[in-house]
Order: sequence, then C-alpha cells, then structure tokens
Amino acid sequence: MIFQKELLESLKRFKDNVAIHDKEEISYSQLLTQSLKIASFIKSKGIEEQSYIGVSVSHKSSIIKAAIGIFLSRNIFVPIDTELPIDRKKKILEKAEINTIITSKNDKPLQIKTNNHFYIEDIFSEAFSESNISFPKWRSEDDIYLYFTSGSTGEPKGIIGKNESLLQFLKWEINAFSFEPAARFSQFISPYFDAFLRDVFAPLLSGGTICIPQEDAFYTSDQMIPWIEKMAINYIHCVPSVFKLFNTADITSTHFKSLHYVFLSGERIIPSELENWFNKFNTDIRLVNFYGATETTMIRSCYHLKPSDVSKMRIPIGKPIDDTHFQVLNEQMNICGPLVPGELYIATKYLTNGYLKDEVLQAEKFVNLTINDETFTAFKTGDTVKKLIDGNFDLLGRTDRQIKLRGIRIELAEIENAIISHPTVKEALVIPNIEDEKKTIESLEAFIVLKKASKDIQSDFKETFLHTKLPSYMIPSQIHVLDEFPLLENGKTDVQKLLKHRNTEVSSSKAPSNDIEKLLHDIWTDILGVQAISIDANFLKVGGNSISLMRLIGVIYKKFNVRIALSEIFNNLTIEEQAIKICSLQKEDVLKLTKSDTKKLYPLTTNQERIFYQYETNKEDVSYNLPLAWEISEEVSIQKMEDIFKQLIARHEAFRTSFTYQENVLWQKISDDVPFQIEEIFTQGTDQHITEAINVFISPFNLSKSPLLRVAVINAEGFKNVLVLDTHHIICDGMSQIILLKEFVACYNDSKLPPLEFRFRDYSEWENQFRKTEEYVNTKNFWHTMLGNDIPKLQLPVNFKVENLSNSGGSSFTFYIEKHKIDTIVQSFSEKNITPFSVLYSIYHLFLFKLTGQRDIIIGINTLGRIQNELLAMIGMFSKTLPIRFNSDKNSSYSEILPELHNILLQSSENQIYDLSHIKKNLLQNTSQNIADELFDTMFVFQNFDFSVIENSEMDFRSYSLDNETSKYPLSLFATEESEKFCFRFEYYTALFTEEDMKLLGSQFVQLVHTIAENIDVKISNLLQDEDMLNEVEKDEISFNF
Repeated sequence: MIFQKELLESLKRFKDNVAIHDKEEISYSQLLTQSLKIASFIKSKGIEEQSYIGVSVSHKSSIIKAAIGIFLSRNIFVPIDTELPIDRKKKILEKAEINTIITSKNDKPLQIKTNNHFYIEDIFSEAFSESNISFPKWRSEDDIYLYFTSGSTGEPKGIIGKNESLLQFLKWEINAFSFEPAARFSQFISPYFDAFLRDVFAPLLSGGTICIPQEDAFYTSDQMIPWIEKMAINYIHCVPSVFKLFNTADITSTHFKSLHYVFLSGERIIPSELENWFNKFNTDIRLVNFYGATETTMIRSCYHLKPSDVSKMRIPIGKPIDDTHFQVLNEQMNICGPLVPGELYIATKYLTNGYLKDEVLQAEKFVNLTINDETFTAFKTGDTVKKLIDGNFDLLGRTDRQIKLRGIRIELAEIENAIISHPTVKEALVIPNIEDEKKTIESLEAFIVLKKASKDIQSDFKETFLHTKLPSYMIPSQIHVLDEFPLLENGKTDVQKLLKHRNTEVSSSKAPSNDIEKLLHDIWTDILGVQAISIDANFLKVGGNSISLMRLIGVIYKKFNVRIALSEIFNNLTIEEQAIKICSLQKEDVLKLTKSDTKKLYPLTTNQERIFYQYETNKEDVSYNLPLAWEISEEVSIQKMEDIFKQLIARHEAFRTSFTYQENVLWQKISDDVPFQIEEIFTQGTDQHITEAINVFISPFNLSKSPLLRVAVINAEGFKNVLVLDTHHIICDGMSQIILLKEFVACYNDSKLPPLEFRFRDYSEWENQFRKTEEYVNTKNFWHTMLGNDIPKLQLPVNFKVENLSNSGGSSFTFYIEKHKIDTIVQSFSEKNITPFSVLYSIYHLFLFKLTGQRDIIIGINTLGRIQNELLAMIGMFSKTLPIRFNSDKNSSYSEILPELHNILLQSSENQIYDLSHIKKNLLQNTSQNIADELFDTMFVFQNFDFSVIENSEMDFRSYSLDNETSKYPLSLFATEESEKFCFRFEYYTALFTEEDMKLLGSQFVQLVHTIAENIDVKISNLLQDEDMLNEVEKDEISFNF
C-alpha cells in the first residue's frame, strides 16, 4: 500500500470536485497543480529524498498544498507552529537536522538560519510544467511525516509516521463510515497535531471537501453552530471540548440537517454532557469515540455511542479497528482477564516508524508480543484499561506522568525542566488540577523551590520567561513557591501535603510576630485550607471570597470579642493589618449567642415572619420551595438514606419546626420527634416522565405541620433513579442546602458529625432581643438615607402592570461567559480589592439601565446573614434580602462608578441585620409615597456555593437538572462561578418574556461584559448605545412578546 499512489489517483479522479472550501474554493485539479509545483521545486533544489522538510505557515490551505508536495517528492513533512517560542523551534530544527524550511511572507519572520529557507509565495510564482514532472519510487515503509509532542526529558519528542500505516487508517475510516464523493468535512484540528492528517486526507482520498473556518474568533457557539449549518457539514472530527460548543441547550432537532457523524477523540468524554445531544437527535447524527496514540498512527479503536451511555460512569474506548490487536498485561507481562485492570499494549503492522533519534525510548515503548502464534511489534501505551464483558475496552487512567489537556498530549516533566532552567529555581513539580465533579484535567499547577541565594522570583515569570520556553497550552495557570517539598518516608514527594499549599502564590513568607498574628494565622489556615500564609498576603488573593470573608469576621468576633465591619476588613486584608485593627477595637458582647431555655413556643426571626406572611397570601405557591435532585445508582440503599435523613432531622431542629398562631401572635414550634419516610415513585423510563414526576412531587408545604423536608426516590423503569429533596425557604437557605449535603455525604460514609454548639432557637431568641437594642434601631438610619424618598419603580418595556402578574408562570434561560473576561475586569481593580460580586452587580445595573432607560434603579441582593461564626454549621433561614439603590451618571466612566457602587454594597452588607420588612415599614412611616408590596421588581443573586460535595468515591451521585417553572420577580439574574466560565440564569415571568426575548437579552449582557473587559474606562453613555450593545443585532429586531 502506497499513500502517494492512492492520493495522486484520487486527485486526478475527482479533478472537478471542490477539494478545499477556504476563503475561496480550490478544486482537486487546482490542488494537484499547486502541490506538484512544490514537489517539482523541491526536486529542482537537489534536496535528497527522505529529508525532513519543515513547514511553518499559518494559512491552512497552504499547509495542505505543502504537505502533498513534500509527500509526492518522497520527503518527510514536518509542521512547525508559527507561534512557537524561538527556543522550541530551534530544538525541533536541531533534533530533526532540518536544512529545508518553507515559510510565508504573511507570517512573522522565522528568526532562525537554515541552509534552505523558501517562501511558499515564491514557490507558487515559479514557472512550472506539469508534463515534465517525474515521481520517485515511493515505498510502503517510507518515513512520511514527523510530529513533535511533549517529551519527558524536557526535549520535544519526534514521532515518525510510516507511509502504509497512514494509508491503512485512512482507508479503514473511509470504508467504516461510508465516506462519499462530495461529502463535506469540517477542519477543526490544529495542523501541528497528527489528527490534522485525518481531517485532511480522509476527505481527499474519498472525493470530499475540506471546509476551513475563517473567523479569528470562530470557537464560540454563536459562530460555530451557524457555520456548521451554512457549510452543510457531513462529518466532524473534534475533541469533546469543541463538541460542547455546538452541543448547547439552544440547538434543536432542526439543526445540522446535513450532519451524519461526529468523531470525538483526544479527551475523556463526560457521559452526562451527551444527554442534550441524544435528546435532540437520538441516533440520527451518530457520535463515535476514537482512541489511539500518535505512535500507533491515528486511531486504533472506536466506540459507537448510544443514548443509554449517558448514564455510564465512563465511555468505553471501544474495540480495535481492522488489523489491530489490544492486549491488557500486568507488570509481569501476563494477560489480564476481563474486568481486570492492566496496561494496554497495541499490536499492529501499521504502527509508526517510532521515535526520532531515541533508541532508549524506542526499546522501552515498542516491544515484541506473540498473539495467536504470530509475532507483532506492539506499543506500550502507558494507559490503564480493562476489557469489558462485551469486548469493549474501558480506559481508566495513565500509568506515567503523561496527560491530555484539552486534547493535547503533555509530558509534565517537560514543563518542569523548562521551569528549572530559570536561574533562580532549584526544584519544580507540575501537577494536573482535576475538576472533582467530572474528573477531568482543567489546568496545570506548578510548585517550585528557589535556590538559597534567591529570595524571590519575578512577578512576570509566567508572562515573560515561560512564554519563551513553552507553548501557551503548557504554561501552568498557577505557580506556588515553597521553602521545600514535603517528603514521604521513601524520599518521594508527598503530593497530598503539597496540594495543601494551593492558593499560596507567595514569593517569600513573613511569619507571625505576636500572639494575635499567630491566632489570626491559625484562623486563616482553617478557613482557607492553606498551611503556609505570609502575614502580608492579601486574603482575597490566597483563596478568600465573600463567603469566607463573612466567616472570617464571625471567627474574629468569637475569638477576640471585637467586631470588624466588612468595609474595614476590605481595608485590612492582611493578617498584619487585621492584628493592628483588632488591638484598636473595644471588646463587646452584643453579638454573642447564649443557649435559650426550653419552651413550648419560640418567636420567629424577621426573615421567617416575612416569608410566612408571603405564604399566607398564596398557600399554593411553590416559589419558596427549595428542591434539589441527584441521579443515583441502583446500589444506593434507600433504607440507609432514610436512616441518615432521620438522623439529620433530629440534629437540625429547623426541619422539626412548624408555625402556629396563639392569641393572634405567630410562633414557631419545635417538635422533639416527627414522622419521616422516603417516598418511592415509579414512572416510565424517560427524562420527560421523570420531570413530570418531580413537578408533581414539588408541592406546597403546610407550614403548620412538620417536618418541612420531603425526600423521594423516582424509579424510572430501569432507565435511571433520581433522588429529590424538597424543603421550604422559611427554614432553609442556600448555605443550609450545602450543610445538608455535606452532612449527608459524611453520614453515608459512616463519619461522625461534630456536635452543634447552638440551635436555631438560640439564634431566634438572640435576634428578638437584639431588635430591641439601640444598635439595631440605628441601622434603620442607613437604609433611610440610602433609599431616600420617591422610591423608583422598575419600568420594564412591557404593556402589563407587573404587580398584576405575581402569580403568573415562570421560566429560566441559561447562558455562559468565559471566566477570563470577568477576571480581566476584576483584576483591573485589584488594588481596590473589588470582588466579582461587585463587578457583576454593576454590570447588571447597567444592563437594566440599557433595557429600561432608568438610571435610578433598586435591585435586590442576597447576603449570607450568618454574622456569628456559630451559625456556619447550622441549618436555618439566615440569608438576608437587601434593596440596593444606585443612580448611575451616564457621563461617568465604568471605572468611576464601580468603586462607588462597591462601597455601597459593602455598607449595605454591614447593615444587613436590619430586615427587609422593617426597611419597608420604616419607609411607610417616613414618606407619603405609596410603597408597593415589593421595593424592587428584580434581583441579582451570586451563588458561589459549592454543590459538588455529594460527588464522592463511596456513592454514585450525579446532579440532575430541574426545570424551573416559577419566578419570584418579573426578571432576575442568577450568577454562578465555575472553573473556566461563569454561568448566568435569567428567571422571568413567562407572561412578559419569551425564550427568544431571553436569548436577545442574554446576548446583550454578554456583549456588555466584553465591552467593559476591553476598556474599563468606557463611558456609560457609550455602553448604552445600541450599536455597541447589540453587536450586529439590528434595532428593529428587538421586540418582546407583550
């Protein structure tokens, strides 16, 4: 089998077909002519056959032409990324002894001298006669390409492709998936990874068309989805990360009418992320999981995905393709039986020709195996697998320190060697940061030890030094400096201890100098989970956030009996500064909790009173229900879960609380014992039936009866089991849900829970006494001043009166923004210690300004409400709802209004103890204005809680998405910070807005964030202009279905 013969025949046979759809269409005939020009040029320069020829060109069509020309001249194609650091380019050229390189005049200069340096534009301009071309004698065992991957020695590792092996894979894929002439293939893979050859030559050997995207910012859902449709793509090769971009909630069964297959490879597939695709397309558009290694030539196994795979823990890598054998061997090289893990060896006649100039690695990784009495050369993959009963293979992990990050293979040792090459670094260790919920590698972190003579490392170490040594995808996202690496008894690094140093990016550590600093250091260590913290480190920059700040305030009050206001904390964010502040404050006991006497009835907190009176206006309303759901495996014991929930109900009296009137006074009653049983619900085996069952289960609570917690297991006829928890907001908040989940997991794993120091009744009694103090009464002055008179009403662009729609249906719309966009804004204000919450709130205010034309707006926010440290482990309703009024000046810049708004938010949090119901009552008493039932018609909620706690090794629990059919307000925005993005969710009245309206509003919000990220000094008046906001959406397209 000779690759060039098959390729040449195909280029001639399909001469009138379109070969490449780039900026212009290139026919097979034109492609052949231009490739032959390159082959002829190479021969004319006297370059010996089987020479390595580098191609460092950014234009993909030119790369394809160059590759074919090099193949036809019987030379070896070596793609070199134009964006590589010069040092890495030099290593590649030196290692392969590349004397000939082709570049483009349109790219940055090569800056490296070679014997033969040619511009591709000059080659194309050369005179050429196709009739004079003569071809060399190609051989099936010829070297045909050279790709460099990350190497464990710190040097790029070259892998040499074999002629017949490349052709064998391509012919297998063409036959296995019935590629037809004129079929259209996407070209998403980078030219600098061997999968590019699959993207290019599977189409060209079958008469298909390679479709190359043009936009610089192509890799977004908004760009990719319409491109796939416009180009009528039939086949897509991509990594799962790219698949996510066009597998969005927005797609429907009407999308991608031309698409036949999506081939996934290079990364672990998350089963749950396939559910959306199968719900929309079932198996009409097939998904296939490809597996292989560069050393084994492209792909060596495949697995056809099915809708039922969504419920699996892992997606198999399938069965070997033609002429390929898989063997799973243990350390003694004995064959492992089915379901027994071992290392995978791939045996085939169609491996690559191995490693470039590395005989030691060649001998280690390419070994002889006897299979069915026939001897094969096999590749030792380093992957741990097990063979399943059905003959498929399941990939479990790596046996070495090679990883894949977003589909790119990386040797961690190469990064370590690059770091150690810095003159101040003594040791380095790079560790993948694995996202707990999905078990995928999200980023890299480096831990370094400096040489004794080096006191520090420059702050721009990543931005300057490493960028000259490594590609951007290999640069760690965080670099932590340590005095020394912790060691195990055998002398190896103790990785578990090392991980405790995360979030401590300090170049030198300043130790506590007195008892107050030592105690504060211990407090920080406990809150942040970090061991070594310098006393001049900024709390927010070593892992702190708004929740941990409130916890810090609470613990400081408990340990030192002094109260530091939130604004004061923001002005004193180091241990050193906080110690000085503590010494300047007087001790007090006003926030101190005491244990209350046992009574039959207890007073309500102001939170509870407000929610109860809302409940009485409509007892059938479920908008104050707080449901959660998880998919569980069949092995989870329902009886054990029921016993645990009974234990937690006994532990937290909130669940045993009911509400009653006595002598026209509302009280809460706490029962010693309440009945509880997990309900089992049986339904048909589809997600739609599960959703319907959940919606029936989420029903109104009777607040006069306890427990105010319901749990059910929905059994969907062998399809999946779903655990549903439902409780009422009057006894639970978001933090309480986290506590409930953490304690549930601990109990399921048979861990003992620490006793609670106080109960909710203790807090209720304290709050009722505190409300009588002068301090509480004085806080009303802040709210009176901040809200003032003439309370503004949000004027949404609708034709209904909003107050008449409070019982209308609700829905939600979710969208995402890249985390780095928002981080860019936050980092621009790092010296002012402005948080993501303040940034996002300010953008939502400006978004509403744009939507309504009002600059004076009140937006509701939620705060934790747990001002005492003792409340942090308690389940109950503590969170406070605060009305934030802000009047923005359109003549100001964003950088001017954000600090002002940040200070208002800080002051509001300091006065959060004054309840919303009292704020409204105070306004009624002090103004003649008619205050509506609500001070605001919109909320911004920043949910930075960690709901991943239920994911653990002992139980098979996965979060199950719930449909939201309620909304407390006409329009609200919820934000959640994730590892690489922010998730936003609009909740809205369906009587006012449609889903299409929400898509438009979501796109406007995204554009607003992007505009501010590009220029924080942008004028507010400019942000409000339609042409800046809409980003190619015409003004006359804005219409809401009123």
